[in-house]
Amino acid sequence: EPRRAASASTKSKRVEQAKRKAGRLWADVVRQNLPCLQRSSGTPIHQALSALRDGGWV
Repeated sequence: EPRRAASASTKSKRVEQAKRKAGRLWADVVRQNLPCLQRSSGTPIHQALSALRDGGWV
């Protein structure tokens, strides 16, 4: 029984770590999968989002 509890705890921790990692990576994954988001549009919103990304916000 103690082994199962430890195993469940380990699995739970791994799931939580995977969720956190996916949350951090989703913006880049979406950006890489949409060609229109890979080019600079030169618009103020693009400049603002780029600044946020480069500043560590996204």
